[in-house]
Amino acid sequence: MRYALLLFAAVTLAPLASAQEPVTPGYVGAVPTNSLNHFYYAQPGELTKRVSVWGTVRAPGTYFVRTNVDLVELLSLAGGPSLAVRSEDVDRTTTIRVYRMEGDLRILAYEETLVDMIAEPGAYPEIQSSDVVEVETVDDRKWTFRDTVTVVGAVSTTILAIERLISLSESFSN
Repeated sequence: MRYALLLFAAVTLAPLASAQEPVTPGYVGAVPTNSLNHFYYAQPGELTKRVSVWGTVRAPGTYFVRTNVDLVELLSLAGGPSLAVRSEDVDRTTTIRVYRMEGDLRILAYEETLVDMIAEPGAYPEIQSSDVVEVETVDDRKWTFRDTVTVVGAVSTTILAIERLISLSESFSN
C-alpha cells in the first residue's frame, strides 16, 4: 500500500517538478522553446535583449538574443530580407530602420538601404533592448517597351475615336 501511494505521488507531482521557469525579458531561465513569433537565441542564464523585427523578413517577431548580437546577425536570425526572384524590369530597394525608445517616445535611430548597410559594416547602431527593426522592401517597375506600346495604343485609339466623331458630326451637318 505504501509503495502504491508513493508511486501515485511520484506520477502526480513529477510534471510539477519539471515545470519550466517563466521567460522574462533580459534573462532566459530554463531552456526555452520557440513559440509563435517569439524566438530565443541565448543559453540558459545568459543576459538577453528583446528586439522586435517587422516587415519583409522570413520570420518577423520578437527576438530574445544575446547582448552581443549586432544588427546584421539579428537580421540573419530573422531569415534575412525577402530576396524573391524578380524580373529584370524591377528595381528592388530594401530599407532597414531601427526605432528606439527615447524617454516616452519611439524615435527613428537609424535608416539605411540594405546595400549601403552591408557596404559600411559597423556604421549601424548597436542593438538595444526594446528596439524595433523594420525591414521594408519596395519593388519599383522600370518603364519597358510594353508600357510604351500600351500608351501609344491608348493615345492612338483616342485620336481615332475623336477623328471618327468629328467626321460623323460633319456628315450630319451636311
